[in-house]
Amino acid sequence: ESLASLGEREEAMKKFGDLLKVAQSEQDRTSIQINLAFIHQDRQEFDKAVEILRKIVEKSPENDVANLRLVYALEDAGELQEALDLSDRLFSKYEDRAYEEDPRKSYFLVARAQMLSASGDLQKAIDLLSGEIGYHPETETLYLAGSQLYLDHEKYQEAEHFIRKAMSPDADSEKLQFQLGAIFERQGEFEKAETAFEKMLETNPHHAGVLNYLGYMLADRGLRLQEALIYIEKAVEIEPHNGAFLDSLGWVYFKLDQLEKAQINLAAAIRLNDHDSTIYEHFGDLYYKLMDYDRARDYYQQSLQFASKKEQEKVEKKLAEVSQRLSNNSR
Repeated sequence: ESLASLGEREEAMKKFGDLLKVAQSEQDRTSIQINLAFIHQDRQEFDKAVEILRKIVEKSPENDVANLRLVYALEDAGELQEALDLSDRLFSKYEDRAYEEDPRKSYFLVARAQMLSASGDLQKAIDLLSGEIGYHPETETLYLAGSQLYLDHEKYQEAEHFIRKAMSPDADSEKLQFQLGAIFERQGEFEKAETAFEKMLETNPHHAGVLNYLGYMLADRGLRLQEALIYIEKAVEIEPHNGAFLDSLGWVYFKLDQLEKAQINLAAAIRLNDHDSTIYEHFGDLYYKLMDYDRARDYYQQSLQFASKKEQEKVEKKLAEVSQRLSNNSR
């Protein structure tokens, strides 16, 4: 697992494969296979992840971890109806149990809500979470989940309203504050987002996620770039093997026109997150600026392989532009 977290997925898969050959108990074999499936899913090899997890569930139908992972792998693989049906069966099995007695119920509740939302039934997902809030010992978890579902559907006012229900005037958790800042940023209320994140840094100046978010938010808009660099450098210092943070560092150097440093950090980011469409897009932008249009095109094409539908349109425009440049140059 540690190798996978450092981005060395090929090596991690080889290690798990070797461990699988010598595993003596079925429990050990299952644990290794679940880890392998997770790496396949992280590499966006969803069919392989589903295949492994299905085999585990066929042998051990009561394996909750494998079932839960299978729900998300099925969703990623585009098998949404099967994911929806499985999430229904899993939550129904635990529906009448108390959360304190069976903490697994929380995971299946959230998974069920997420699958309902993914299938387009957002209101049913919100109603499910809202109906459980009075019975859940950690209501913050459900408020965060519901707010994120609204955010996923770009219903920003609803996301803000939902998260504010969980917030108190006296004290709020970092998770709630972070979510509120992210909601502000997503709807373009950047000043409010900055205020929220800066407030968090006053009480926890070493919050790597906030440092990175704030720095990237400034860099992406080309604002206060030296300040953005300081934030992101601090985040990377705290988590030096975080690919997203290294991408942010590469991006702020790109905005500062320090292209060699941008290239170094984007390369480090891609080694850690080699299936991240944004990093490939940033590399495409870098080579476009360097007028290396062949490489820019290659990176935009790789970005499209991993981009969400929302991201694809933006990258396709960049790909079309660089392809036009190459076409003009060849005449």
